[in-house]
Amino acid sequence: MRLAAVTTIKIVALPAEHGASVMLGESLLAGLLIAVSGHGFLPALGWVFLFLMSNPLKIAIKDISRHVFTARTSVALWFCTGFGILALGFFLATFYYSGPSFLLILIGVIPLGMIHLWAVVNAGKKEFIAELFGALTLGAAAASIILAAGHFYVQAMTVWAILAIRAGTSVVYVRHRLNQTRGKGYNLALLILIHTLGIAFLGGLVIAHLAKPIILIAGFLLTLRLLFVLNKSSVSPVLLGVQESILGIIFVILIVVGI
Repeated sequence: MRLAAVTTIKIVALPAEHGASVMLGESLLAGLLIAVSGHGFLPALGWVFLFLMSNPLKIAIKDISRHVFTARTSVALWFCTGFGILALGFFLATFYYSGPSFLLILIGVIPLGMIHLWAVVNAGKKEFIAELFGALTLGAAAASIILAAGHFYVQAMTVWAILAIRAGTSVVYVRHRLNQTRGKGYNLALLILIHTLGIAFLGGLVIAHLAKPIILIAGFLLTLRLLFVLNKSSVSPVLLGVQESILGIIFVILIVVGI
């Protein structure tokens, strides 16, 4: 196989958003740890292939919308179809073994996914919207696993909401942190507001007895990241990714204990 063909396959088949891969991993881990069940692995695998389908789907939509059809477009369509069939197969298996309860989550994800795809295709100033809605969508993986294992909707939606707080604050934080390092503009007031709202929401879950007080520690850990912004220290994208990955693992552990 020619080097150009191999390169094209890598560009199309491998996920482009490493941060999204981490968030999906957090969501899958949270779901599987909260609802330990063999049935939970079926929707988990479905989400993995659905996520893998996203990159070739975006490439195909972009090319077709621009009336461009190249070898890359063809490869993207093939991978999109293959990953899509595998995802559908695992979701159908989940439906067969666990019933239709998890379908409500998938239906709820559709509007978020559509907004994400629209923002990706339009790119430019809508890149933030694409990142945000893509991240919010991934929390549904944990919810679908929890429902497939026979747990209640309230628990599933609570976990999705907590993961959404993690995702939303992280997207805003990472973008502002990188802008700060690169000498671009960043909005400290917005960062503080987003994190404050996140902690307030977690507090509401505790008051409503939907989560244990320990979940507030997760919120404060997210807020502690603002110290790096206040310190105005520079950071590389790789180091920032490692920091967020470590924080994500701790966050997941606190979710498992706090639900």
